[in-house]
Amino acid sequence: MDALIFSTIFLALSTIIFCWIHSGRGLGRIVVLYIFVFVLTENIDEAYYSYILEPSDWVAVLIFTAFIGYGLIRKRGYLFRLTWIDYLILLFLCTTVLLSFVINFDYSWVGDPYLVKFVYPVKIWLVYRVFFYIFEENRVLARKGLSGLDQFILRIIIYSASVSAIISILRYFPIPYLQDFIERTWPIITHGRWVSVANWPRLTATMSSTNGAGNFFAFTTLISLCQLRLTNDKKYIFFAVLFLTCVILTVSFSSFVALAVGIILFYKKQMNLKHVMVVTLVLICSLSIISLSETFASIIQTRHDRQFVVSGSTWFLPANLFSRLGYWRQHLELLFSEDKLFFGFGISGIRIYLEKNLLYGHGNPESLYFRLISESGLAAVIMFVLMHRFIFKAIRALSTRRSFMTQLHLIKVILIMFLVANIGNQTMYYGGSLHLFCIMLTLIYFYEVKLSSFQIRGNARGGLRLRMQNRKPE
Repeated sequence: MDALIFSTIFLALSTIIFCWIHSGRGLGRIVVLYIFVFVLTENIDEAYYSYILEPSDWVAVLIFTAFIGYGLIRKRGYLFRLTWIDYLILLFLCTTVLLSFVINFDYSWVGDPYLVKFVYPVKIWLVYRVFFYIFEENRVLARKGLSGLDQFILRIIIYSASVSAIISILRYFPIPYLQDFIERTWPIITHGRWVSVANWPRLTATMSSTNGAGNFFAFTTLISLCQLRLTNDKKYIFFAVLFLTCVILTVSFSSFVALAVGIILFYKKQMNLKHVMVVTLVLICSLSIISLSETFASIIQTRHDRQFVVSGSTWFLPANLFSRLGYWRQHLELLFSEDKLFFGFGISGIRIYLEKNLLYGHGNPESLYFRLISESGLAAVIMFVLMHRFIFKAIRALSTRRSFMTQLHLIKVILIMFLVANIGNQTMYYGGSLHLFCIMLTLIYFYEVKLSSFQIRGNARGGLRLRMQNRKPE
């Protein structure tokens, strides 16, 4: 009976989204719905609000299904067309999931309910296709569609992230009923246990836990600064201050470094006094907010004392990053000793290997790169490098045209921030950040089409050749 009710609800919602697609202007509603859902529900309590999949995953499946049905009925040529980005993601999926799973089947515990959480490349491709369909249908509709869809999406990301930031900050204030509601809806879970904000004071957001939240708000801080540069609208200073405050409250070292690298790279070519003043103003405002609140200031002080004073760390790196060096060393030793270097132990395999052999260790390497090599081996790492090589070459090729130069520069810098943050976290696999990564990939395709499409061809030096052609919407 539950399955029947669920199927009926799914069909009804798919029909509503189908009608929104047909109306043209309804594409904006789909964008708003999906972005707000993944920003506000990726870290929601799964026990009460999830049914097999998380709410944001169901919305993605709903939109994907509605577009498939609509595309078949209206005979849309883009429905089954794969872009070069599709091929990169699918190759990444094959090396990280399918190939490693088949080769290491003995180490893969199929009945493990935790296993479904490790098929992130599938989710990356699904989210990319959803935004690809939105962009393509908007092109087909032409005047009936949304103008400036790329900027519309970035604005919705900022607005939804600001709602998440406010909810996350309100967690610290003992407001009757509201604090309890936030704690129950977006619980703080560490090492498999629920804890209160008093026991885990570092900021936890609606789209991810502490480190993931810090990474996401670091990206939205830079997006806000970019929107300020493009529009000169002063409201984006407020958003930048809000997001930077959240980044600081997460006390996530990888987020600090990634944001610092992002700001330096973003302003490097056109740094002037105005840009310095804006960044300085945002930083001063955020630090002032934190220093004026005893609760916020104690979060920073406690984290600093724990990572540098109590632990006795004599380096500029916090103690928890040194402990991760131990995880990485153990994983590498096991990869070499068990001859698993090229294809890894399989999805979640190293955790299962440690459990089966009663070995003490940390199954989660807390680094995307070491997760790739421990689960899928060098094959996945090589594919990851090649994927990003093609992406950055595409951005560089598109950047030779002056149109959308700032937007393409923003995408490039954000992707570099991903690479930096991935060192100490699994940023590309975190809920909100995963969606943001997919949106960046779709925007590359969007600007490619806007600037006349191109094909990637290797020349004698391994570079890119551009073939300009006029491609009409299908």
